[in-house]
Amino acid sequence: MLNIFNPTIDAPTDVSPAWYVTFHDAYCLSQLTNAVLVGALDSLAHVSQADVSDDDVHAHQRPSAGIDSVVSSIIDRLHQLPEELKALVMGMMLDPGDSFARNINIDGPKLLQTTGAENWQAAISGFLNIWEFLFLYSQVESTLKQVLNAPDEGVDGLVNAAFKRDANLADRLSKRDYVDRNYCAQLWKLFTAVRRLCAHAHGFLARRDIEDLKKFIVPFRKSVDTYFERVSERNLLTAQFVRFDPMDLFREEKLVDGRFYLLDDLELNVFRHFVCCFMPELQSLPQSIQ
Repeated sequence: MLNIFNPTIDAPTDVSPAWYVTFHDAYCLSQLTNAVLVGALDSLAHVSQADVSDDDVHAHQRPSAGIDSVVSSIIDRLHQLPEELKALVMGMMLDPGDSFARNINIDGPKLLQTTGAENWQAAISGFLNIWEFLFLYSQVESTLKQVLNAPDEGVDGLVNAAFKRDANLADRLSKRDYVDRNYCAQLWKLFTAVRRLCAHAHGFLARRDIEDLKKFIVPFRKSVDTYFERVSERNLLTAQFVRFDPMDLFREEKLVDGRFYLLDDLELNVFRHFVCCFMPELQSLPQSIQ
């Protein structure tokens, strides 16, 4: 987590296996894509602030108001579109019949409420985080199965299988990145549950999902505390600089039945950090495939 706000990954070397070259490139593509989309969102927020009503003084003081204005305009456009298409067809001297008869009711404030976000910029950023996470998780999962030659290995056991294959993996991770086997295993269990939620319901929480997540959140928070204790023993100044409260991860108030769970930047960076620490070390696995 020392590089938690700079989640870059080691470049392959001349002796890196082919799988790592592919994984490295896929990881970099995900980061570039995310950076472009987030940057475009921020730019749109500032550019669109000019469209905010002059009567809304407070809105002019927050860039997110620009995105709120854009979303509102899109919703208005979607409500008007069927009639515009109907008029276009009739202008071509054709009878549209009931082709464009739609009962459209897109309630922007209600939709935003289901995300638990304060504004549309935060909501859209959360969905972008979900999409990046799903991309990264699938890359890690498929690569682990390939590298470990374990196509039938259960997803939950993939990280532990890597430690079993390489007796020195834990030592290498501890020396360089201060993470241990328990931290990696607990993280993988929690984010596997997050992946199931995001892949099957795109983050929309039901009671059983909340119960499932809570089983893994507490053990992972404890492993984060242990991680920071280990960092403090080796580099107190660094620990003070990078430390955050594990309770900020998967906060209770975000786990609401009937709402979306949107990954925030800290949670996504924790997973990115794991990827950047764990995957490069697998190049040293005994009999790592080429």
